[in-house]
Amino acid sequence: MSEAYIHSGDMHYQYEMSREDVHRLTSRLIEEKNDRVDEQYKCYKIEGFSEYSNLARQIERQVFEDKFGNDAEEMEREYGLYEEASTFFLSVDVESKQPIGALRIIRNSVNGLKTLNDLEANQADLPFTITQRRAMLQHRIESLNECWDIGTVAVSKEYRHSMLGADVSIQLYRGMYVTAMQEEVKHFVSIIDDKAHAILTEFLGIPFVPLCNSEPFEYLGSKASHATYGFVPDFYENMNQRRLLMPDGSVERRVLDKLVQGAADHTLIF
Repeated sequence: MSEAYIHSGDMHYQYEMSREDVHRLTSRLIEEKNDRVDEQYKCYKIEGFSEYSNLARQIERQVFEDKFGNDAEEMEREYGLYEEASTFFLSVDVESKQPIGALRIIRNSVNGLKTLNDLEANQADLPFTITQRRAMLQHRIESLNECWDIGTVAVSKEYRHSMLGADVSIQLYRGMYVTAMQEEVKHFVSIIDDKAHAILTEFLGIPFVPLCNSEPFEYLGSKASHATYGFVPDFYENMNQRRLLMPDGSVERRVLDKLVQGAADHTLIF
């Protein structure tokens, strides 16, 4: 298997590693954290310049290549500018010592936010016009330092089409939300594939809205993606109302108890 990576200082940003190297690096991560939580599936928060962040990049590449044809070289081209501004939430199966899910957030830096950059740079190919200035004005974003770009969300194929896959996704989103609240982040932007967007907005009730009232469009192999915006301070009230409408014991209530109330926060190892 070929090795594709970006090099920055002493850090290699790798999107393609052998299974043996992934297993070895995951084992080292688990041993280093050395927590006392007796759970099989745990979530770690890892900065993009950490060697362990390459575990998240493996999940990103595997999932995006499988679903949209984005191979390691394309992932390198798309995310290279944002590696050092990225933070990953990484779900790990501690028994098999394998990464199983990853969520990347991109913070503002000298390179800006990928979502806003891509929308502005590709206006000729889009059915709408969104500039960074317009997005900031329309959504009252005073500073991009208060805004996170949800760059990727990926769950391993072996887990994706099961309740465990749903739990992994919830764990990742919960980790992101808790951290955003701790850091007083006010805004989310993202470009989300149509299927994932429906789950997030219709099933989970996450109050994402179209960024600048935009329409779905083709993006990086996805035939229909949504440019989305979320005002973080509104999330709890909106989603808790939805949670209370769900019957006790239902799948929806169990999922929202974790996402909104933090019923499984002990699995967030940070």
